[in-house]
Amino acid sequence: MIEIPDEYKVIKKIQIPQADILLFENNIVYTHIYGGKEIYIQDTETIHYAIREMTHNELCYRITSTENPETIPSYESRKFLISEERARFVLADAYIVKDYIPRMMLELYIRTRKIDFPVKAFTNFKNAYQWVSSLEK
Repeated sequence: MIEIPDEYKVIKKIQIPQADILLFENNIVYTHIYGGKEIYIQDTETIHYAIREMTHNELCYRITSTENPETIPSYESRKFLISEERARFVLADAYIVKDYIPRMMLELYIRTRKIDFPVKAFTNFKNAYQWVSSLEK
């Protein structure tokens, strides 16, 4: 998991087999995903519903990172991540992608898809957190 500086107050933390999920003030949720090179739809949905339970189905800002820098969502997971079902609970998505090629692939995907909320890639937690904080209503 990415080291979270003390200045970011964690309100709640849950661990599920697929990920660690942290809730911060103002409904900012950080998810660190474990696993191999592909994130399957079952894992994506499990994480989504765990976050909904944690936030009591309220809208939230999401920050996501993966243990393996080569991890990508499966086709079904990518469809779900931009689906209307998920969009009802997401104000913005920030992805922490340290490696250049996966980050460029994500940015291309963002530009070529209709997504109903802001999405952006970052190389570190601090910048991702600052960005979602700047979007707060």
